[in-house]
Amino acid sequence: MGVDYTAHFGIGIQVYEPDDFDTNPKYKEYDGDFCMYLEEVLQNIGDLVYFKTGAEMYNGIPNEIYVALKGEASMWDPEIPARCAKAETALIELGLICKEATFDIVGGLLID
Repeated sequence: MGVDYTAHFGIGIQVYEPDDFDTNPKYKEYDGDFCMYLEEVLQNIGDLVYFKTGAEMYNGIPNEIYVALKGEASMWDPEIPARCAKAETALIELGLICKEATFDIVGGLLID
């Protein structure tokens, strides 16, 4: 018997479920499924993916959710700052990150 896990990493940022996600009618079609909502908005933004890290299944502490640039990215790629700025603007407008948040190297394990 072992533990299944998946490693994730990238240039990204932690996102948070809006406080009113379960009560605001604008999110009603997602039936309380924040990841379903996130998949849809990221598809509209483009160039982004999300992943979860944590061990919620074992310890009950909610998994953290990160949004990262799609594909392999290097911090030395001259296009990275513009890609990050565009993503930050979109995520701020959606209320998923605060204005002070910035993209950085992120990663972790999701324990299944």
